[in-house]
Amino acid sequence: MLTRKLNERELAPVLGCSLSKLRSDRWKGTGIPYLKLGKSVLYSIDDVEAYLQAHRIDPEERTRKNTRERDGQ
Repeated sequence: MLTRKLNERELAPVLGCSLSKLRSDRWKGTGIPYLKLGKSVLYSIDDVEAYLQAHRIDPEERTRKNTRERDGQ
């Protein structure tokens, strides 16, 4: 649990998104899990990696799935 944490200003460029996107996700209750300590918002590197892995799209798997659906399997 005591892994390195990233604040939102460090995380946004890693993800290629804006601070407002991270803030909007938190407000909506979506996105990457985070810690709130006073006014500080921190993201665990493990949580970031898990979130990215869960949203990974494998084009080859998608093609195989579409082929199976098209062929009625």
